[in-house]
Amino acid sequence: MRTIEYIYPNIAQVARMPVLPPPFTDSIKEFIFVPLLTRWRVPVDDENTMEFGYVRIAKGDVNPTSSTR
Repeated sequence: MRTIEYIYPNIAQVARMPVLPPPFTDSIKEFIFVPLLTRWRVPVDDENTMEFGYVRIAKGDVNPTSSTR
């Protein structure tokens, strides 16, 4: 399951894509992931909004949300 958590009125958190099939073992029954992406939107005025995005990646990993590859 992939989830998106909304913290109203202006924050969204997106979880990582799961690996299918999940690599469960006898000792591991569930996986918990820190959100991959947090977006925070702040109104500037009646017509504009500013957005801040935070991506959590391990050192050396590729940013999956980057437009430059």
